[in-house]
Amino acid sequence: MTSPCQATTRIAARQVWTPAGLRPDTAVVLDATQRVLHVGPATREDDLLDGILLPGLVNAHCHLELSHHRRPVGTARLGSPDWVGALFESSVRPTDVSVERGARAARALGTAFLIDTSNSGTTAAAMAAARLRGTVQVECLGLARTRWAPALEAAHARGIVHRDL
Repeated sequence: MTSPCQATTRIAARQVWTPAGLRPDTAVVLDATQRVLHVGPATREDDLLDGILLPGLVNAHCHLELSHHRRPVGTARLGSPDWVGALFESSVRPTDVSVERGARAARALGTAFLIDTSNSGTTAAAMAAARLRGTVQVECLGLARTRWAPALEAAHARGIVHRDL
């Protein structure tokens, strides 16, 4: 919880999008870590921004491990299985730096909560470094156990996967 001594920021707009819908002439108060403390009516002292203010976006499906790709993978009109195959065949591999860069970019663009779908389960550190709240899901692709078991076992070893899948 924020103490009264900590700095806060107040931003007001003609429209603010909240989970309850669009609210006119509304102010958002943030703490020093940019956590939303309060959303309420704007006052006469507030300088209202034109447009719609979104205090924080939720990205419900992301792949931070693909942040290193600067161009689309595959060719136009690839179906999902062929596109995934092209990803696995790609010679470009993610690095901790590229994953963190992707997390920081998401945060800078207004993402407040992210659900990352990871093949390794290692993206949580990048999310933490970017001060991006969320969760990491480990995606285990492939019909053959030899294809998905290593990722699942690595996630279990890190203690980040619930065993009752």
